[in-house]
Amino acid sequence: MSNRTHRTTTEGPFLRHWQAEIIRQRELHWGPVADDAARRMAATCSNPDDKLLTRAARLCHDLALDNDIQRYRRLLTLTLSLLALLAVISGIALASSISPQHARTISLLDAMIALLLINTLLMIGWAAGMLIRSKPGGIGAFLLHYMPGLVRSPSLLPIMQAHTSLALHQGLMRPALSAVTHGFWLLLLATTFITLVIRFIGFDYQFVWRTTLLSETNVATLVEVLHIVPGLFAFEQPLVTFGATGDAASQRAIAIWLLACLFFYAITPRALLFIGCDLYRRYRLANLKVNWQLAGFSELREQLADAPSTDTDTSDNSIKVLPTQTTYRHSVINSDPAWFTLEWPLSEALYIPLAELPITPLGNVSSREERQQLLTGIARHPRQIMAVINPELTPDRGSLRLLAEISSHCPLALFVPPGGRSQLWRNSLDEHLKLPVLQNKEEAEAWLRTL
Repeated sequence: MSNRTHRTTTEGPFLRHWQAEIIRQRELHWGPVADDAARRMAATCSNPDDKLLTRAARLCHDLALDNDIQRYRRLLTLTLSLLALLAVISGIALASSISPQHARTISLLDAMIALLLINTLLMIGWAAGMLIRSKPGGIGAFLLHYMPGLVRSPSLLPIMQAHTSLALHQGLMRPALSAVTHGFWLLLLATTFITLVIRFIGFDYQFVWRTTLLSETNVATLVEVLHIVPGLFAFEQPLVTFGATGDAASQRAIAIWLLACLFFYAITPRALLFIGCDLYRRYRLANLKVNWQLAGFSELREQLADAPSTDTDTSDNSIKVLPTQTTYRHSVINSDPAWFTLEWPLSEALYIPLAELPITPLGNVSSREERQQLLTGIARHPRQIMAVINPELTPDRGSLRLLAEISSHCPLALFVPPGGRSQLWRNSLDEHLKLPVLQNKEEAEAWLRTL
């Protein structure tokens, strides 16, 4: 085995599972590959998981997928670096808007709204989103949604899809995206804190209380509440006096108190949330396991157990994909129920309820080549099919023609989630195709039981 292959297989557990997911999805969509050399290498392992991961690592090397993996990792690192740079720039801009050089007067209420209130509302929104919906939110979810647009190379799309699918199956998606979100705001707030410290040292500012709706008593009550935590650390509580600027000592005390509030009420909660999400992400990483129930893995377990063992590897390092006429051994071509998405965004397709059902995913179908490949596979191996329709699209003749042709080969049901143009889709499907239209997981399960 070459040094390059050795580095790939020993770099980390996540990479090895990522390679296995890449090969699984590749074989599900394109059929099995010739893997004699990979099986001989896997036969040297005693654990079934190690056999599978070793085979996948060798196949990734032989198929020259290692380079694509490294390219995608560099793209991901670059994207996160640009996100960090954006956080730093935003933090400097926020501090500059609070403490402008041309006006040496700072409104404390404006500063507290910008530094504390907005951040608190964002944290509450994140927590509420985690409790009431299955999708992660925040900056991390925004990045996931637009990541496919950053991947311009067609060879990197399968790598990205396998990366996202693995993170979802292993429970890494939510803690990873949450860590990105809290890391972004933590870096922004830390930059704001440092910038304010530098400005307060280099310039002489006057702090004033400015408000139209609140009275001096209301503001004093607000300050007393905010001073609870800083007061535990012996910070001096500022006096609320409208229209008075105070001497240099009182201005210095107010500046320190404002920085203390920023640290205790904004930076510290973000830091704790970031550390908690990252620790949970690391825990999930340390407990990665092969899910042998997934289509593509379940068929390989017995085959790898029967693989011949050899101490030497004299085979050619090149590998060839078997022709499409070969009889496939994976469940992607058997009579088990399956489902596919029609022109569905990757970041949204991960949360379709059908992903929770024990049926085979055939991936997303958008291009003409993918449609033809799907039709060819179904024509050769009929099976129960569910088509998940993207309700944001308008029903067109091409999509209706594709669904009609699929229904001529096998039982077909259409899963149309609510929202968007879903009603228009239902009307068009009822008018032209007369096929079952499902709206939730329960209806999908009931349809599967009827066939």
